[in-house]
Amino acid sequence: MILLIILFLALINLIVYAQVRHFEFTGWDDPLYVSQNPMVAKGLSWKGVKWAFSIGHAANWHPLTWLSHMLDVEIFNLKPGLHHITNVFFHIANSILLFWLMVRLSADWKRSVFIAALFAAHPLHVESVAWVAERKDVLSTFFLFLTMLAYVKYLHRPRSRLYYLLTHGLFILALMTIPMAVILPLILLLIDFWPLKRAQLEPGQWKIWRQLIREKLALIVLAMISSLITLVVQRQGGTVAGFEAFPLSMRAANAMVSYILYLGNMFWPQN
Repeated sequence: MILLIILFLALINLIVYAQVRHFEFTGWDDPLYVSQNPMVAKGLSWKGVKWAFSIGHAANWHPLTWLSHMLDVEIFNLKPGLHHITNVFFHIANSILLFWLMVRLSADWKRSVFIAALFAAHPLHVESVAWVAERKDVLSTFFLFLTMLAYVKYLHRPRSRLYYLLTHGLFILALMTIPMAVILPLILLLIDFWPLKRAQLEPGQWKIWRQLIREKLALIVLAMISSLITLVVQRQGGTVAGFEAFPLSMRAANAMVSYILYLGNMFWPQN
């Protein structure tokens, strides 16, 4: 049964994304990340590994993303179609991981298959899957889903140091692929609220919420460290504007509009 579901999810992905094997590198970020990056285009090397872990490339610190591109070059040279296929592979893996996560959280196999299939085929993922430079998105999602699975496993075995350490180790790997992974502690709190129902929004529940937050303090510290590194790197890269150029009110309005647009595109994808 599980094997059939895995094959079904893989088939959906291939129906949608098999065409990317014919795609080229784009002129937007692909040269920076792969095709015209002298450190990446040489494949894996000790010099390249040191470079990947140093700070200040492409206004981000995501060494695992760089290493994944280097590994692609090492195996496939600079054949763009095969670099695209790697993204598809991770999207297939993410669809399967999401299915298993939903099963662990809900025990509802039918709904879990539906959600994973929707995730696999939803147009919002096209940019991440069909654009080589967005490897960081599919790669971070891979580690985030693994982190959440390890967390759920830890909750079933709260005395297990293995799953506790695994949760934190996988989160570190996610942070090393894209800084946006810092939102994970909040996601875990949402999972605690629903569907796990470890705490409710009711009077007298604050003590439980404090305990749940304390449980995630190490993850929160890791997220804060990653945020600080990102701020430093993006300032060095000139991608962070001051409040004089971009006041707080404008930032808040931009965040609100973007959030609404993303929600709208989930139900009616366009542009």
